[in-house]
Amino acid sequence: MRPTPGILLRISKTRASRPSFETLEEGFATLFDFCFISDSKVFFSLRILVDQAMITSMNQPAANTRPKPGSYLLILFPCLFLIVFLMHFRQAADFFHFRLHYVQPDPTPIVTALVRAQNHWAMFHDPHILGYLGLPLLLFCAYALYKLSRAGRPRLSAVALFVTVSGTIYLGGLFGMWTAFYRGLGEVDPRYLDGAVATFRGMTAPHGAFLLTTTLAKFSLIGLGLQSLVMWKLPDIPRRSVVLIALGCILIVGFWDLDNWMLIGMLLMMIGFFPLIPLLNNLDGEQAQKQARRSI
Repeated sequence: MRPTPGILLRISKTRASRPSFETLEEGFATLFDFCFISDSKVFFSLRILVDQAMITSMNQPAANTRPKPGSYLLILFPCLFLIVFLMHFRQAADFFHFRLHYVQPDPTPIVTALVRAQNHWAMFHDPHILGYLGLPLLLFCAYALYKLSRAGRPRLSAVALFVTVSGTIYLGGLFGMWTAFYRGLGEVDPRYLDGAVATFRGMTAPHGAFLLTTTLAKFSLIGLGLQSLVMWKLPDIPRRSVVLIALGCILIVGFWDLDNWMLIGMLLMMIGFFPLIPLLNNLDGEQAQKQARRSI
């Protein structure tokens, strides 16, 4: 079959548009240069893409797959105060003596033992000094709960944090007062035992400045309970954690100075804190990523 005139015309135009080479070697050289330049363009384009991907991956922090050690500070406060409450029991059977209201015991056996000991016992054997020194852990818990709730309810979380911090200041005064009482009685001359008992009974009576300090100290746990309630129905916050923390604070405040009830309340708080550890860790990771993006 012979080609039609239209096809012959297209072939002639195509041949006329092709570049002419004087020699065969010149044609091959031009073809080789064209291939080399094309391959070079592809190579350098790929290299630029790879470099950009490497730079991006280097600037972005890796995802946190394991909780940071700092996240576990959240449970140090309840763990320490579990020890503080346990140290108040002279024997295991004392834990099972549950009462619905606090009755001030006779101070004579306590004061007599402290005066006769003359401080010949380590200060850290006093549970009040452990609680006194561990109060900064309560502030860490308060700040951790604030970080988890401030995005959803910034004003309420700030108010609850203020209540917790204010109450912690008064709680520090309460622990410091008990520590001073116990160590001070060790300096009393045994000849003045009766006077020491009377003085201790008057200083720890539930009225006046002692009652005021105790009442204000309760706001540390009231604020912590409010902080847990602020997290109610917030995204990713387990409701069981909110309930357990709030219930623990209610038991401690409602049964103040009853060590078995307070121990149970602190145990509930510790259980409620555990699910919040990975959430706090993820929050720290997201903040680190935002700071890294801003620095780019």
